[in-house]
Amino acid sequence: MTAMKPSKEMLLKSRVGKQSADRVLWSNAKKQAAAKKIDPDAAFKPVKGKLGDELDKLRDLVEGGKKFIKAFPSGLDPDGKKLVEAQAKKCRDVIYAYQKVCVAEAKKPGLTKDQKEAWKDLHDDLRMREIGLDNTTRPVLR
Repeated sequence: MTAMKPSKEMLLKSRVGKQSADRVLWSNAKKQAAAKKIDPDAAFKPVKGKLGDELDKLRDLVEGGKKFIKAFPSGLDPDGKKLVEAQAKKCRDVIYAYQKVCVAEAKKPGLTKDQKEAWKDLHDDLRMREIGLDNTTRPVLR
């Protein structure tokens, strides 16, 4: 699998809009799903927490942790690691809740093949966001 080349929109969102890369990728996945005539935002509304916001909070904690590690090479203290782990858990909880919604929505009668495929694609993208959490937290939790 080759690396994806970021679009101008993605670069603007991440640099100027201060959005995490995972949040930008998640936003793009929702746009692609919406193009297939499904409304993921409405389906995810009952879930407590917004994935994009939680991903940005995690990124902010990790970036702060990296700065701390530069100043103090011994690494984060246990409390700092607990903060990062707790935020990563919040992100995972939201991802799991969103995945349940995707599975339930895909099973609804009356959906076209493209709509079912869009829900499956969203579910798969959520799995990639979950994998991305480990990559995000690895520099400060080692």
